[in-house]
Amino acid sequence: MRKNDNKPIDIKRGACLAVSLALMLLMLITAASAAGEQAVREVVDPVGHSDNYSAIMYDNSSGLPTSEANDIAQTSEGFIWIGSYSGLVRYDGHTFERIDSTTGITSVVCLLVDSRDRLWIGTNDNGLALLERGEFTLWREADGLGSSKVCCLEEDSDGNIYAGTTSGISVISPDMELSHLDDPRIANVYMEHITRGSDGLLYCITNEDDCFTLRGGELVDYTDHTMTAVDGITSILPDPDAPGMVHIGTGESVIYYGDPQTDPESMSSVDISPLFSVISMKQIGG
Repeated sequence: MRKNDNKPIDIKRGACLAVSLALMLLMLITAASAAGEQAVREVVDPVGHSDNYSAIMYDNSSGLPTSEANDIAQTSEGFIWIGSYSGLVRYDGHTFERIDSTTGITSVVCLLVDSRDRLWIGTNDNGLALLERGEFTLWREADGLGSSKVCCLEEDSDGNIYAGTTSGISVISPDMELSHLDDPRIANVYMEHITRGSDGLLYCITNEDDCFTLRGGELVDYTDHTMTAVDGITSILPDPDAPGMVHIGTGESVIYYGDPQTDPESMSSVDISPLFSVISMKQIGG
């Protein structure tokens, strides 16, 4: 029976479906101290300074009910949420629980915990969902969402939620009103990445390498892929100390730094071989 898309759905209903497939999910834990105590640390060290940490692998033999993790987020109560093609999984530190697919939450692509500690869920084929106080609210194409596939999520400084879809960007206001950005240059583009900079701008890229920025739902700057300095852009990370300057991930083994509208020869670059195809970047400390 089809549920009303915008009615809250109780998260506790139904049993969790399970298709146990292997997944490698790494969580880093501090090694025992001299007193034998252990403490969980929110530190990931990819450059070798990990003498005080050990890795624990979670897979189907330890309760993880899926074969991949498309995104991971943590809410303030301590739950870790894992978005997968098999649905949404919640981890409480002891047990993995897959959320019943009858809630409408299936094939999760991206997650966002907003400034109000609400969990936003972008799905591959069933629209956008919000989890708040144990209840789901759903938006689909019939409700005005650009597409049933949500590729990326971000929040601006005013509390608006931007859902990048395969057909433009839809916005949920703090009052829960849905709208769609209608500038013809971006109204129907396939969004690949949105991230907020320290300057308050939302930096966006499409799957065609178009780059643009938004503020308050309005287009600030737009660079067509034919004018983009870097080919094969896959992700973007604004420099918090230099507005307008960004780190640009590519499908190759190179990360560029600079202004994406300038000549790539004027941009600095980092060779990250043997890694390639940068999906996302985060700044941790310096």
